[in-house]
Amino acid sequence: MSASQPRRVILAWALYDFAITIFSMNVISRYFGLWVTETMGGSDLRYSITFAVSMGAAALAMPLIGAWADRTGHAAWYLRAATFTGVDCTAALGVASSLGAGLCLFAVANGAVQIGGFLYDALLPVVSRGRRTGIVSGIGVACGYLGSLTGLIVVQPFVARGGYQAAFLPSAMLLLAAALPCLWLVRGEQTAAATRPARPSLRESVRTLRAHPDWQRFLIASFLCINAINAVIMFMAVYARRLAGLTDPELDRLLLLSTVCALAGAVGAGWLAHRLGACRSLELVFAAWCAALLVAVIAPHRAVLWGLGPLIGVALGATWTIARTVVAALAPPDRAGEFFGMYGMVGRAASNIGPLLWGHIVAAWPGDPAWRDRAAMGSLLLLMAAGWAVFRGVRVAARGIR
Repeated sequence: MSASQPRRVILAWALYDFAITIFSMNVISRYFGLWVTETMGGSDLRYSITFAVSMGAAALAMPLIGAWADRTGHAAWYLRAATFTGVDCTAALGVASSLGAGLCLFAVANGAVQIGGFLYDALLPVVSRGRRTGIVSGIGVACGYLGSLTGLIVVQPFVARGGYQAAFLPSAMLLLAAALPCLWLVRGEQTAAATRPARPSLRESVRTLRAHPDWQRFLIASFLCINAINAVIMFMAVYARRLAGLTDPELDRLLLLSTVCALAGAVGAGWLAHRLGACRSLELVFAAWCAALLVAVIAPHRAVLWGLGPLIGVALGATWTIARTVVAALAPPDRAGEFFGMYGMVGRAASNIGPLLWGHIVAAWPGDPAWRDRAAMGSLLLLMAAGWAVFRGVRVAARGIR
């Protein structure tokens, strides 16, 4: 890259986060499930199974694809292949005439976008060149939150005129438009090591994991904390409704405020990681999560939740910003793809324990219903505290990486 390129390249890279959150919001969260269940008469179970299979396959593939990208130095090529696959299948959803075809297209599109997302993350060290990595990561996360808001606003008129299926083609076009600058300007660097095996495998990834104890601790901590975070994302609105009695308009305003705070948290966390180092900053973010969940357990009142929502938003944006900065700090220069692939696999796997724990506690709680949801939130606090405790044991020479 020339000296005049980096700012342009950083913005192009960050716009990819903008792109993939459009898919996450418009397709996964907002419209595809409604198309399956209401328009096509399918069941929640069929959608859930399709989503789970797609995520599982993508998660297993991530370390292998990352290792291939490391060996060939062609991470950007793999990113283009995943992106165009995701765009094509998302666009095809707009004309799918049967539920079976739609589910198959969604499975491929979601898998491709998930793989594209981790490959995008793996380009962070290339884009930042090891300098101001936290700030660059924060810009990307902030663009992601802007993407989720922009996608909803732009696509809503199409849905109002043509129904849920009308969301998919414009969402695909938005994804492509936002991703193209990254695909055009960002190039991976040839860092393949000739001494490493020609064919990567999951067994080799396990050996890599055993050889890096700090990396093991980070992945365990991430698994515990992301499970808690996913459950908070899923059930925070339910919690606020049941215990504080927030109305639908109030919930909408709280979620919008929290999203804006998440955007601010992403940018602020990038600066924090630059000043304090990635690992120390993530310790502070985990501590903030524990404090927020503790307050939610002991004082779930209306006025308190209006302060907790923004705090959780800030912590959420900060978590995604700093976590991938830590991965960049821990990963050897020639194995960034493999390490980001393992982190991506753990992140996708960390979507069951927290929500299931919440659901089982709420369903089986024998005592006062007023304490049922508090007990469920307390279980998430324990998960987060355990993850924080594990992460505090990480000791790496790269602790001060910026």
